[in-house]
Amino acid sequence: MNRKELLKKAKEGKIILLDVRPNDEYDSGHIPYAVSIPILEIPRRIDELPKDKKIVAYCRGYFEKERI
Repeated sequence: MNRKELLKKAKEGKIILLDVRPNDEYDSGHIPYAVSIPILEIPRRIDELPKDKKIVAYCRGYFEKERI
């Protein structure tokens, strides 16, 4: 699925975009329609996520300039 399809599905509520970065990073900028649950909070907050939708999680990931 490309970015446009991902955002469309998130906007329509068909998927959950889960931002697992720390709150300060989410607050400084995030993908539209994303929900913030920092990765260390997932075990105690897992029940907040719907069981009937696909979840696409993202984080800051490794950046290697030479690969881009």
